[in-house]
Amino acid sequence: KVVQIEAGLASARDTNAGATATRISAPNTLVRLGMSSRVEFRMEMEGWIRQSSGRAGRADESSASDLALAAEYQLLKAGARGLDLAVIAGATLPTGGSASSGNADPFARLVWNTPLSTAVSLAGTFNWSAPSADSERVRALDASVVLGTPLWGAWSAFWEGVVRHQDVDTDAATWLANAGVLRAFGPNLQLDAWLGRGLNDVAPDWRFGVGVGYRFTR
Repeated sequence: KVVQIEAGLASARDTNAGATATRISAPNTLVRLGMSSRVEFRMEMEGWIRQSSGRAGRADESSASDLALAAEYQLLKAGARGLDLAVIAGATLPTGGSASSGNADPFARLVWNTPLSTAVSLAGTFNWSAPSADSERVRALDASVVLGTPLWGAWSAFWEGVVRHQDVDTDAATWLANAGVLRAFGPNLQLDAWLGRGLNDVAPDWRFGVGVGYRFTR
């Protein structure tokens, strides 16, 4: 049974009306515990979040994030049908500080991946969640498409497009483009770095992150 641990740092920067807002989170930990060939248990947490509105007279905010618990079930495997397809269902728990929603918030994800060749793959996600905002439950949707390509040696790259609706009923869609590189160190260790650019006014101007992933058999 495989255990995979991922961690990293992520930051975002957005300038609006002369004020530059920033957000930094770490260690952005994801632990994936393989329970069988099709089932895994997942624990995910941003960790510590620091936010600044960039506006005069407003102090920076720092807080622990909520913890998310989920289970994943693999519906299809690429070896049989040329498509990996999995569903993830879980909830965030109100374990954080001021950044917490204060409630248990459910979410569900559909994750797919299909190999286009021995080295190139196309993948994506469709996510639904019902986060709490100002003591009310809202509906949030987002989706992504990722193209993975080889570079040279142990290096590879990915190119991603993301659309997000943080509140389907009231918010405009946020469009983002991300690109990154990955460096494998053997079959079990990987480092990555990525850069993202907002494509419309409601999206953050820039996003950046670095991370590490390690897996082992228990």
